Amino acid sequence: MGDDVIPLQNWIQKNLKPLRRCEAECNPAFLQVIPYTLIEHRPTGRVFMTTRLGGDDWLVGQHSIGLGGHIDEGEGVMECLYRELEEEIGLRKDDIADITFCGFISKDDNEVDSVHLGMVYYAYTGHDDVSCLEADKLAGDWFTVRQMMEARSNGYMESWSAICFDKLLAKEEE
Repeated sequence: MGDDVIPLQNWIQKNLKPLRRCEAECNPAFLQVIPYTLIEHRPTGRVFMTTRLGGDDWLVGQHSIGLGGHIDEGEGVMECLYRELEEEIGLRKDDIADITFCGFISKDDNEVDSVHLGMVYYAYTGHDDVSCLEADKLAGDWFTVRQMMEARSNGYMESWSAICFDKLLAKEEE
């Protein structure tokens, strides 16, 4: 790779620009970067999966194997990733053993997807006492690949999770 080539992940981090969320949500020319992290319990190989109980109507009842959210002004990608993990399931940066960048998700199937760019990460923890801290919005637990496959095949997995499952986890059952 030449000296003038900058990996996309680094370019995004260096070029993040704040835009109020209400403006960004209706501006398809501006992609909102969302760190999206899958968490595996290293001792058992299970992955943390949530079920949406409240919040956005179009997500209620859907399962997700990724945790994440919008980057706050002044925050970097990794700062957001760790903040979201702590806010959603109580895992701190020190609770993560390893974390790997896996790739991007970009879809334009609907208005919501068309304004978001997912940066997918896969992380490991040894903590088994993980639970959803926003119990009014999410329920979650550790699931095997086979259990997640059932949710995926029944159509209950939200779109980004279905992509991540197909690319990162489904091959484990082959």
